[in-house]
Amino acid sequence: MKAIGAGDIDNFEILSSEILHRDLHALNINRSEDRELITAMLDRMAEQGRKPALIIIDNLSSMRMGVEENDNSALDLILLWLLSLRHKGYAILLVHHASKSGDQRGASRLEDLLDTTIKLSPAAEPSDAGASLDLEFTKTRGVIPQPAHLTLHLVEGEDGVLEWDFGQAQKVTPQDHTLRAIYNGPEGDGSVPFEKQKDLMKATGLRPPAISKHLAFLRRDELVEKTSLAVTDAGKERLAALFPGETFE
Repeated sequence: MKAIGAGDIDNFEILSSEILHRDLHALNINRSEDRELITAMLDRMAEQGRKPALIIIDNLSSMRMGVEENDNSALDLILLWLLSLRHKGYAILLVHHASKSGDQRGASRLEDLLDTTIKLSPAAEPSDAGASLDLEFTKTRGVIPQPAHLTLHLVEGEDGVLEWDFGQAQKVTPQDHTLRAIYNGPEGDGSVPFEKQKDLMKATGLRPPAISKHLAFLRRDELVEKTSLAVTDAGKERLAALFPGETFE
């Protein structure tokens, strides 16, 4: 913590899994009694003037043992509990694993209540100095961050404090997200192209005027074929530059 510049960490507290295991009470938010214990602890902290601004659950899989991860209905009580914490004024950060496909592991419903989803993956061009990550905002409510994709390298600054170096990133536009959707196709893996514009609209969630405007821009810049929903070689080159953690062939 000190290495990343956190000099005063009096307001940073860890509920250690090692201590909980030592005391024969492994925390599991699938259990209603454990959720109630956490809520009661937060209420006591608030009464003492120590209400947390941010709660980090690291990681979700280890905190909800004994449940089928792909079962959407199994998430109901946990999602309602997280929603109740939001209404109490807490910001929640969930650390979660990725699946083999690179997306979040388990039931897709997990993302329904999230305001923001950030995907971290190993950088395509790692640095020898320290950690290197590709960061991408895969879901946001409202305005999409610009840029929506960054490559981060953990480096030591002049004062000896660790910091993230993200260099000069290209700006990812809404049209680029549409270009990416066109490449991925209806199957999401690039194996099958879109045949009709209405299918692309359904995949992107865009209304007819917006999708028509995006396609006009993409075809003007020769990133999409003029007579079909196929990405050109120039379009694939742009996608590879904007999303280096993915393959566009």
